[in-house]
This record gives sequence, structure tokens and C-alpha cells, in this order.
Amino acid sequence: MKLFIKRGNQKIYIRSSAKTRTELIRQVRGRNFTVNGVRYNINQVFAEKEGSNTIVAGLVGGTLGLLGGPVGFITGATLGGLIGNSSEKKEETDVKHFNQSK
Repeated sequence: MKLFIKRGNQKIYIRSSAKTRTELIRQVRGRNFTVNGVRYNINQVFAEKEGSNTIVAGLVGGTLGLLGGPVGFITGATLGGLIGNSSEKKEETDVKHFNQSK
């Protein structure tokens, strides 16, 4: 999950592992903070997904599965895809949780 500040149509990404705005307030020590000399409020921060984990995990699983031949490839790609899909759903939940937090 990536956090960003909404400034008009522009997104300014910030380095933070906060799961909620309350946690972000603790990290930046208040509801207002400064980035690149510009003051922002915590309510201007939103979360979005990093990217697709399903495709990458499927490719990695399939590549590793090649060692086991065609059956290994299919098994590896399937398992990798399932793991990636699970990770992606968790990230979607985390993004929704952050964006709905106060």
C-alpha cells in the first residue's frame, strides 16, 4: 500500500507504513505536517494499491515450477497466482481501511 497527498490532480507520495490516519498522526506528530515546504493536513492523505501481485506471483511460481516439468509449471503458476491473489485482496482491504479511517 502506498500513501499519497492529494493536491489538485497531483499525487505526492510519502514514505510511511501507517495503517490508519491515527497511526500516521503519531508518525508525523500531529494533524498537520510539511512536505517539501508545503503544509498539509492528515485528511489530505490517501492510500492506493502498490500494483498487481497476482501476475508476478504466478510468473514466479511458474518459473520455479519449470524445474518439475510441465506439471510443475502448471502447479507452480497456479499456487503462485493463488498466493498473489490472496495478497492483493489483503492490500485492497488495507487501502479501504486507511481511506475510511479518521
